[in-house]
Amino acid sequence: MTAGATRKKICFVAVVLCCAVPAAAASANSTVEKPPSSTPDDVAANVTDSANATWCVGHEPSFTVNSSSSAVKVILDEPQGVDQWTCVCAINALLAPRMKEIACSRNDSVRTPPLCRSVSGSSSTIDIDSLTAETNYTVCVRYLCAGENASAVACKPTKTEPKQKTAPSRPLEMTVNVVATGTAANVTWSTSEAAPRWFTVSLWKPVTHSDHDQEPVKLVKTREPRCEFRSLEPYTVYKVEVSTVAPYGRIVANETTFKTQPGAPTAPRNLRLTGISSTAISLEWSAPQELRGPLFGYTVFYGPVREHQKRSSLETQNTSVTVTHLTPDTFFEVYVKAFNKLQDGTEVASVPARIEVKTSIGAPSKIQNLRVVSRSTSTVVVSWSAPLKSNGPLDGYVVHWCNHSSDGHNSSYDDWMAKLTNHSECHTLKSARETRATVGPLVPESTYVVAVSAYNLQADRHRWIESSPETITVETLPEAPPALRALDVRMVSADSVETNWESPAPGVVGYVVAWCQNQRCSEKTVTATRLIIHNLHADSDYNVSVVPFRMDSQNNKVLGPLTTKLVTVTDSIDAVMADSYLIGTIVCSVIITALGLAVFVVCRRKKGTGPQLYKRMSSLDNDDDDIVFMKTVPRRT
Repeated sequence: MTAGATRKKICFVAVVLCCAVPAAAASANSTVEKPPSSTPDDVAANVTDSANATWCVGHEPSFTVNSSSSAVKVILDEPQGVDQWTCVCAINALLAPRMKEIACSRNDSVRTPPLCRSVSGSSSTIDIDSLTAETNYTVCVRYLCAGENASAVACKPTKTEPKQKTAPSRPLEMTVNVVATGTAANVTWSTSEAAPRWFTVSLWKPVTHSDHDQEPVKLVKTREPRCEFRSLEPYTVYKVEVSTVAPYGRIVANETTFKTQPGAPTAPRNLRLTGISSTAISLEWSAPQELRGPLFGYTVFYGPVREHQKRSSLETQNTSVTVTHLTPDTFFEVYVKAFNKLQDGTEVASVPARIEVKTSIGAPSKIQNLRVVSRSTSTVVVSWSAPLKSNGPLDGYVVHWCNHSSDGHNSSYDDWMAKLTNHSECHTLKSARETRATVGPLVPESTYVVAVSAYNLQADRHRWIESSPETITVETLPEAPPALRALDVRMVSADSVETNWESPAPGVVGYVVAWCQNQRCSEKTVTATRLIIHNLHADSDYNVSVVPFRMDSQNNKVLGPLTTKLVTVTDSIDAVMADSYLIGTIVCSVIITALGLAVFVVCRRKKGTGPQLYKRMSSLDNDDDDIVFMKTVPRRT
């Protein structure tokens, strides 16, 4: 006999013994007890109950067993009866030889070992759990009828399935992302499974000046997968850690490190003035105490104090700067800002450091509209307009003049400009704020270069700064001729007078002769020293005046003094004067006639050059027209 058969036999015997004890007890009780008296209906009922109570005696249950790795399912092939209990036991095959009984009861309880379960009612399946995988079991079934009656025990061997190897559970994964600005950080995270109920977010700041490598900043608990931290320090490294409890009880955490963006630095320190002139200032400063970034550079804003809209700016990466092209004698407001740049190129600037300075007094700009008002033989009057930019209080003007004629008009502009600058060979007139000056004494009929510049006194009130000069060239008038000598006026006819005089001095080129009668005047300009005035009124007084003149370089007349003589026109004319006038007229006529004849003779004479008379002939005897043939001789060159 095989070992398996032996085990089955032992199990069967144990079941039989276990079931026999209750059966014997029930049989003894039925023998001792006397049934009570009953009616016929009760007798029929008792007969039915007796049949229900005894039907399972000797009956062998029929069932099917399905096994898994940790349980068996018993499926009954026949329905259960009224008040029937079914007892199912799963007995380990190794323990079966040592089992004395199978405990079954009329309740839904499990007794171990062995593993037994009792059910009643209409259920046709019975499950026994908590079995060992891949183990041989003996499954036995027994019916418990009414009373203490029981069926036979039916057993079937079975083996639980091997335990299935389940894939290890995937741990909870977490991803943390941070988007940071200069002073805030938005932390978000995601998990590989459904989000747990709570997250703990810790923000840390790494430090190097302490015993610890980091210090806590803030701790937040939230159910949402996001968190925002504010009031952070710009351009600073932080570490954020997100932790939670996974469904299987393990703590899951993930961390990341981020750096806030640059922020506006603090203001530059110790802004001070290191140099100043009329058009420039030099400044220095110290770097901000808190850079809050890589410190990209500085922006310098400057402009006049009272003109807030007129601001210029320049950028530098140094802590010093020189601002040029400024207006002299002006208060300027200067601001210096430090700035950083964000990743997108946006500038974030600090609060400005401010200083107010005043440029030094400078030279004014050039005067305007320099012109000659009048001139004489020894003076020139010039005037001008004030400069556009005074660059200071405009204390006055300086007038220089140099005789350009003394150099023979060959000096270059640079030469006489040097004379003006060095004040050599030149004269200087320092005026106040008047825009008009008389230059002199000058030499008559000479060329001068006149230069006018504006000036400002420096702080010591002794030295001055001149502007660039504005120049003009001017010529003095020639010296006027002296008065005439021996002016003689006499009548030569009833309506004519003759005026004679002598030239007063060399250089006189002409005379202006005027005659006036009752404020009605006529005049005539002549170059000779004699003039006959005709068409005068008889019995009238005339003032005859003669003025000598010279011409200047601009072809203007330079008049001398006026010489006047009174003459009365009458009918009685001096006989001697009349005879002289007649004789003179005859002589002049004869001379003019003689000159005309001489010219005619000369022109008729045959010459070797030019056209000559060749032949004269008449084409017809009675024709009045004459033809003159001319012969030309080429002119030698």
